[in-house]
Order: sequence, then structure tokens, then C-alpha cells
Amino acid sequence: MFVNICLIAGIAIFVYGVYSYIYKYVIHKDSATAVDISDEDMKTLSKAYKLCEEHNYQEAENVLKELVSSTGNNVYFRHELGVVLGLERKFDQAIECFDSVINESPNMILAYFNRGQAKLLAGRFGDARREYMGIKLLFPHVSKQADSAVEILERVAKEGERQIKNQLEKRVEINQKDAHALFSLGQLALKEKEYDKAEQYFSQALSYEPNVEGYQIALSNTLLEKGEYKQAALILEQAHNEKPDNQQISIALAYNYLKSNQFEKAKKIFSDVIGKNPNQVDSLIGLGLIELTHDKTDSAIGFFQKTLSVNHKNIFARNILGTCYITIGNYDAAINEFNTIIEQDKTFFAVYRNLGDAYLRKTDYEKAVEYYKKYLEYVPDDPNKKALEQFIQSYYM
Repeated sequence: MFVNICLIAGIAIFVYGVYSYIYKYVIHKDSATAVDISDEDMKTLSKAYKLCEEHNYQEAENVLKELVSSTGNNVYFRHELGVVLGLERKFDQAIECFDSVINESPNMILAYFNRGQAKLLAGRFGDARREYMGIKLLFPHVSKQADSAVEILERVAKEGERQIKNQLEKRVEINQKDAHALFSLGQLALKEKEYDKAEQYFSQALSYEPNVEGYQIALSNTLLEKGEYKQAALILEQAHNEKPDNQQISIALAYNYLKSNQFEKAKKIFSDVIGKNPNQVDSLIGLGLIELTHDKTDSAIGFFQKTLSVNHKNIFARNILGTCYITIGNYDAAINEFNTIIEQDKTFFAVYRNLGDAYLRKTDYEKAVEYYKKYLEYVPDDPNKKALEQFIQSYYM
């Protein structure tokens, strides 16, 4: 488990305090979230709450599902269903429920907090942090509560990782050939940039289960981080020779070649994958990146546009496409792409920097300053912070 009972209890107490505040001071002030519930439906809802108090979550889920169905998919009851799914630790279903609620009622602040909590308890700490940062952007009047949620999140994540590591190490003590535990320890080491440790763990995992592609790719990526390009490539080349039709290994090898500037080799593999699957997004992006390394911006744009025609929510491709438009001087097109990203995910903070660059090139200095300031608010440790601050200060001189 990512967090033990004590941690969950601590989170629950904290979240209860946050939610009580929101119910009292925010939601009741927001007419957009006002709910008209009949007496009969309220009795049914009370029954579900009672079942939750008795820890009979499965029956509460059934009651709420019937209530949602009988009320024409009522958004409020859907939200309460999401809460119960979270109590049952059905986090993916709970998140889907909150997604649908937010899509229909984007001002229902509580749904955002609950979605963040579901992501947190599912161990998706990065997603949870982005959720709370997004709340700050969307609803500044509850930013203090969102900040508190982020603070709790950081503590839980740190403590959770410590517990995970201890549990994994105990598993390896009991069974030195526990490849999955070794692999997980390698992932934790990689996250902390302890590359030698990560290499050791991944190598051990592979020695016991040599044909697991996830272990092969992880070891290769670790060696790449260490700058050992030939050895990194060798691992995946051997796997690719043994499994030439394995798309995951092929793409990983191609990106390995791309990172080590072996562009022709990378291009061949990406092209082979596209030949079998014309809509394979990772390969389309890879081909676009290769074109950029050869200053073929127009050609690269075609690959990124194709990617977005396959998956219009691919923020990575859209962001690169926007920077390509800046390169060719089509600033309005770049701004349009970046604004689309903000509509899709307000916590993709790099886009604010890119918007500042686009407006700067367009000589709209007021807008450039606006977005640079917003970017630094959310990414205060950017390596170019000093230069950005100097530009902002010069605007006011």
C-alpha cells in the first residue's frame, strides 16, 4: 500500500476540514452548484450516507447508482457516487466519476478536491499535486486550502515512498530473486537520480527474469542518463533482435538512438513502425523531433499536426507544434495552440513561458510580461529565472 492506515486517517481528517470550509463558505455561495433535491431523493441519499457510516460501502454504491439512474444522471448524485467509490478504494472509477461531474459542472469546486484526493490515495502523487495547483488557478478564493492540500501531499508522498522502500527491501531480504521488488527499488532510485543504484537493481531484476521488456527498457534508460549510450543501445538492440515485432521495444530503441544523436537509425525504426501502424503517436512525434534536429521545421510541423489529428489531447505534441510556429514567425498560430493547451490542462506550466515568448516575438510586451510573471509564479526555480525577472523589471522602467 502507498500509505498506511495512520496516513490515510490523517489525510481524511485534513480533507474533512477543507471540505467543511468549502461547503460552508464556497459552494453555498455559488448558485451554479445549487441542487434541487426532492424529499424522496433526499431520503434515498440519507440511506446511502447511513450505509457509509456502517462501512457498508458496496451497498451504498448500489443505492447511489440507482439514484443516479432514476434522476437522469443527476450531477450531484454522481459526485456522491464518486465519493463512495473512493471509500471503496475504487480510485480509477472515482476519478472517472469526478471527471464527468467537472465536465458538466466546472464550478463545482468540491469535485476538484475530491478528484485530487482520489489521485493521492491511488499513489498518483504527481497528478494530485497538479490537481491542487490547478485549483489555485481556477479558484483563487480557495488557494489557501489548495496550498494546504499540496503541503499535506508532499509529506504523504515522502513518507509513502519511505514505507514502500522499506517494504521492498524486506521482500528482497526474504527472497533475493524477487525481480519485481528489485525493479521497483530501481524505479525509486531512478526517481532520486541515484543512477548507480538504479542500474544495480535493474540488472539484478533482469538476471532473474531476462525477457521482461519493462526491465530491459528501464536499464537502458538508466544507462542513457549516465551517458553510457553504447551500452544502453546494446541492451535494447539485443531485445529488438529477439522480438523484432515488439512495438514497445522498437520505439524505446528508436528514442534511445534519438537521444544519442543516431538520427538515421532512429528514423528507420520510427518509419518501420509507422509502416505497420500509420497512427502510432510516439513514432510520429519521434519523426517530427528528428526533422527539427535537421532544421526542417515545416516537415516537423506536418508530423505534429498528424499526431494531433490522431489524438487532439496530446499536449506534448501541441506544445512542440506551437514552438515550431514561433520558429517560422506564425505567432498567432502559436498563441492559438498554447491557449488550447491551457483549455485542456491549466497545470502544464511550460505553456505560460511559451506564451510569453510568442508575445515577445510579436512585440506585445504587456502580454509577454503577464505570462512570464504567471510562469515564474508556478515555476519559481526555473534556471532562466534571473533573465526573465530582468525583462519584467525593464518593462516597468
